[in-house]
Amino acid sequence: MYTIKHIPTLVAATVLLAAAFHAAAQGNPYCPGLKNPTNFNTFNAYSGASGEKIVQAPNPANPSAIGITFNATYNNTQLADALSNATSDNCAPGVPNPNKHFRIMAASEGTGYDKNVGGTLLPYVPNSTFTHSIRVGNCYTQKEAEALYYTMDVGFNNALLYLYFAPVIEAPGHGMAEDPTFIIRVAVQNPISQAWEYNVIHGDSSCYMIPSTNAQNNVNHWHQVGSGYNALFYRDWQMASLSLLDYIGQKIRIEVMIADCSQSGHYGYTYFAGNCSRMAITVNGCANGGTDTVALAAAPKGMNSYQWYRSKEGVITNTDLSNYILIPNANDSVLAVRSDDFISVTDQDTMQQNTFLCKLTTYMDPSKPLTSVITTTVNNMKPTIYVDSSFECNNVVTLVDRSKVIYNANDEINNVDTSQTTWQFFDSDWPAGAPAHTATGGTAQYQFGISGVHSAVIRTKTFATSPECWATDTVKIRSFSPVKPQIALSDQNICAGDSVQIVDRTPGAIYHRWVLMKNNVVTLDTVTATAVLTMRPYDTVTQVTLYSHNAVVFYNDTNLDGIEDAIYCIGRTDTVINVQQYPKIVITGDNVICKGQMTNVLASCSNVAGCTFAWYEVKGGQTVVADGPSLRISLDATHDKTFWVKATSPFGCVAWDSVTLMLVDPKLSVDKPSICVGDTVTLTASHAATYEWSCNPNDDASFWGQENNAVVVVSPKHSTTYTLVGKGSNGCGATELTQKITVYDYPIPTVGLTPGFIDSENPSVQFNDLSPNGTHSLWNFGNGETSTIRSVVHTFKNLDEDSILISLRSCNPLGCCNDTSFYVLVGNFSVWYPNAFTPRLESNNTFHVHTNNKLVDYELYIYNRRGALVFHSVDPAEGWDGTYEGKPCPQGSYVWISTFKRDDGSSRVLSRKGTVTLLR
Repeated sequence: MYTIKHIPTLVAATVLLAAAFHAAAQGNPYCPGLKNPTNFNTFNAYSGASGEKIVQAPNPANPSAIGITFNATYNNTQLADALSNATSDNCAPGVPNPNKHFRIMAASEGTGYDKNVGGTLLPYVPNSTFTHSIRVGNCYTQKEAEALYYTMDVGFNNALLYLYFAPVIEAPGHGMAEDPTFIIRVAVQNPISQAWEYNVIHGDSSCYMIPSTNAQNNVNHWHQVGSGYNALFYRDWQMASLSLLDYIGQKIRIEVMIADCSQSGHYGYTYFAGNCSRMAITVNGCANGGTDTVALAAAPKGMNSYQWYRSKEGVITNTDLSNYILIPNANDSVLAVRSDDFISVTDQDTMQQNTFLCKLTTYMDPSKPLTSVITTTVNNMKPTIYVDSSFECNNVVTLVDRSKVIYNANDEINNVDTSQTTWQFFDSDWPAGAPAHTATGGTAQYQFGISGVHSAVIRTKTFATSPECWATDTVKIRSFSPVKPQIALSDQNICAGDSVQIVDRTPGAIYHRWVLMKNNVVTLDTVTATAVLTMRPYDTVTQVTLYSHNAVVFYNDTNLDGIEDAIYCIGRTDTVINVQQYPKIVITGDNVICKGQMTNVLASCSNVAGCTFAWYEVKGGQTVVADGPSLRISLDATHDKTFWVKATSPFGCVAWDSVTLMLVDPKLSVDKPSICVGDTVTLTASHAATYEWSCNPNDDASFWGQENNAVVVVSPKHSTTYTLVGKGSNGCGATELTQKITVYDYPIPTVGLTPGFIDSENPSVQFNDLSPNGTHSLWNFGNGETSTIRSVVHTFKNLDEDSILISLRSCNPLGCCNDTSFYVLVGNFSVWYPNAFTPRLESNNTFHVHTNNKLVDYELYIYNRRGALVFHSVDPAEGWDGTYEGKPCPQGSYVWISTFKRDDGSSRVLSRKGTVTLLR
């Protein structure tokens, strides 16, 4: 069964329906490509940029100071090219993918969820109305930054903007200046200079920052996966609904920015989606409704809060709240307008119509509410008829009432009472005379007597209104039935492997689908461009099924994507191809003999009864050597000789096979003469009737039981020599052959290193591969650097962690290897001196060294501007309090010099010097 959405008429309404449903699936046509884009190049609204995160915190007071610098820009075509470079998703931590700054994500891709967060925690799209989103950024930790821009002209049809976003950030918490950064905001274009102004109208550079202990990042909805250095933070899909009424006639730009940390240690990316609609109130209902509810007024969905007002004295044109009265408890997106709302405050009379105002509040920055007001006058609105049509190829048509009282593109409220829908089916293409069939309810089905164009009348009613609130329309429909396919074969009976031509003789056929089955298993299912199918080989009786149709077509939305597809009624027919098997020849008897020995070889058919045989010296020869299944002959020549046998089945299918009569001449081959312990080796004997094997030393348990095999598979534990003796059918033998298999032991990974740790002051370590049986080495020093030198000195550069994982692969001469890995501790050393202090404060009131290390032979000297020594100490814990000989020294700068040694046995004297400011 096929389905098409909303078809009031067969032709014109179909086109309107396809456009409307496509817009509903893709988003508002006044913001094309914002919802569910499948290619940046389809729309001219997108552009982008890439660059890097710098060590700078975004400044809310200056939104253009975002801590990101961009050095590459993309127009919509270049974005599409970037997308084409990202057809596979390599977003895995540490995987280089610098070209994949932007990627369109499909909800159906993979599991449909972010694989880094894991499981089903973060879907690719915000909800079921979305099929795609855009991922900005990637998992490459090179302080990359990306910006995606979407530009549109603001009008009444797109004055309500919906923004959806879900950022993913790795291990933040080092401060806003260095952390990964996420920013989403809306900017307005300067109408005079045509330059972009970054005085942001919605959002700013701090309201959607990363989670952090920093008090400036006052955000919610973050979740953590994992812990420590590689922890991931992600935010559930968030929606911000923004009113753009104040910017009607202007151009705005949505800016989505994401940046890695400025130290190239952590990455960040975000998913983004959006949509837009009219910023207006829509009204549904009938003014003459029989209940107290006159109508339902619906404001755009997705706002954070609503407040409804009614005018005091009827229809007004301004939005001054002094002209309106707040309606108690009306705080939802839909207002039930009642009879009391049409009573004048001053005159106490009933008004025929009234204006209602809704005050909407939404947030992009959680700390900054945005308010807008919109008004509407209540009007009567009958249902808008839409019909789903389903067709079957037996002239059956199913119609479904999908009529709606539409609020706007983002609302799903349907006030149509389909239980009272009535249907009238007519055989003609326009209602005339008595209907051929009638039905009641939301779904109606009828089977027409013949194929062709017909009509149906639908009458539908709005729910909870008086009987007068009806809508009626006529839809044209067409019924279909399939043609009867016809098959012609070039030959009904063939030998297995022969070709056969199959022809579709269906009158007017334009489609040919062939399905071939052998033993109830489909072996071919193909659609051909022409009516002729030539196939081979066949090896058994084959059933041929043909599906075919002519040019008669109807149109259905088969996959509910808003686009109509051409549908044909396909017929089916079957036939059988009888296949005779070619003979399968089996040759038995002695084929390895000694010179002058008589042999007897016998041929038979294993799959066909009643075969006849003839023997020849060459394939396809004319001179018969022997007639019948037996070949009895002696071999007096000095070399091997081949004879051919021809087998013919009773059906006439011919097969050939050969046998080579060989003189005893044993051969010995081996697949590899050298192995590592635990590997296997195959020794193969040939050119003899029987074989006798032995080994030296005779302790290879894997060899035992194979002494008479033609093929011997062994796994010796040490080097071993294997001996072969080959014999003919009469027991005659030949000279013995030998093969030595050399066995190598695996290396035992052993490592020596000097010193036994990484000194931050001298981070060089000598690594030695001491592995027994090892001859080749491969070192990996944990930072991507490797070495193949057995004894190597490596200098480490990145000492951010407390230990570094080192790995060694040691291999023997045959290339058999063993691996080992180990951590080498990093010993860090640091001292710090302040550049100012104030004696009168409770803290930072003395000048002294700050360190977590133990210092020995410590000395500190402090001099005033004249070079006089004012302080000296040999105790690291003792600090200068700003006095000399008990008297306060004047405020100003002082020079200090400090020397010390590390408490690790080193004799090296370290020194530090600088100036310090004494503040009073």
